[in-house]
Amino acid sequence: PLLSMHSLASDLLAVTDAIGASTSKPIFWLAISMGGAVVSRALQMQPDAVAGVVLLAPMISLTKVCGGSVYFCAG
Repeated sequence: PLLSMHSLASDLLAVTDAIGASTSKPIFWLAISMGGAVVSRALQMQPDAVAGVVLLAPMISLTKVCGGSVYFCAG
């Protein structure tokens, strides 16, 4: 079966929950390219899943994410 962004994001959240159960340290995600799309979907599903993220060249459309206003998207 083909993997969807939703199923990949669900897997990432499950792994993060398992790691979080074994440590009291904050968890961060680092994602590159397609991983950026997976992390973005995971954050849509569970916004407080991690302490922070770093996205390097994420495979997402900033125009779609920001509603057409890329210059004013940062917040």
